[in-house]
Amino acid sequence: MTIGEARALAQQHLDASGVSEQGQRLVIFPEDEIVEDFDWCYVFHYNTERYVQTNDPDDAMGPGAGPIAVLKKDGAIFEMGSAPGYEERLAEYGRTHGYL
Repeated sequence: MTIGEARALAQQHLDASGVSEQGQRLVIFPEDEIVEDFDWCYVFHYNTERYVQTNDPDDAMGPGAGPIAVLKKDGAIFEMGSAPGYEERLAEYGRTHGYL
């Protein structure tokens, strides 16, 4: 799976999930921003569309939402909260499912 295909799946997932508490559409950060490429998944960070455009903290999502992982082998989506840190949750998922 390419990073572009994974990005599209992640955005489709956000579109199906609804909107933020502020009623804003949720979007993946632009391609030149935060994307992490692991052996077994891509991790995409997201926020409200308005925040991505303005970078104004008043437009940002509230706390609690973490990034989205898209598994390379089958496109499955794994959402992570922000606590504990997403790195810890990602590692736990990887160990539990035999990726690490």
